[in-house]
Amino acid sequence: MESFDTRTGRVLSKYSECRKERGSPWVKTRSTYFNASGDVMGESNYKILESKNKSIPDGVQKSYYYDGQLEEESRYVQGKKDGVWKWYYENGQLGQESRYVQGPRDGVWKWYYENGKLQNEETYSYRSRNGWLKSYYENGQLKAEGGLVQDLFKSLITGIVEGKAKKNGVWKRYYENGQLEQEETYSEGNIIGKPKSFDENGNPK
Repeated sequence: MESFDTRTGRVLSKYSECRKERGSPWVKTRSTYFNASGDVMGESNYKILESKNKSIPDGVQKSYYYDGQLEEESRYVQGKKDGVWKWYYENGQLGQESRYVQGPRDGVWKWYYENGKLQNEETYSYRSRNGWLKSYYENGQLKAEGGLVQDLFKSLITGIVEGKAKKNGVWKRYYENGQLEQEETYSEGNIIGKPKSFDENGNPK
């Protein structure tokens, strides 16, 4: 099935697949979306529960920049984020790589500068609320590091989903020369005590 621009007659979207899973009330659909020039702008996979007029993402989802360059690639399983997700700059350079296990964050998440150098690195486990973050300057020098804790909440549709990650434990920030600039302690996003600050020579402020 296709949908068209009523003014130009161009195809805007195309349902290239629609099939019912054996022994399941869900119908799988695959859609492709186009821009005004006819270039592919997105691809999605969904499951539709016709009896309740409900749909959830299921499978690989892709979106593209206007020039056709891949912008984002993600994956869902029964409406839950799963596997490796990737986002790219317009020049094709990988900008972010994240991982999920049936909803919660898991494994190492990475962000990159547009030149390809590592910018941020976060580590999570779907079995735990705790994580860790490291941030880097473009020259590769460590910029900041500290613990994280996730808020977890229950979704009636997709199950357990992670919330916002908050600072937790000791956090340190560094100058570009590697000298410690500040040290703070947090408890689930709330700062505890007074931060310790230092100048670029290591002297307390």
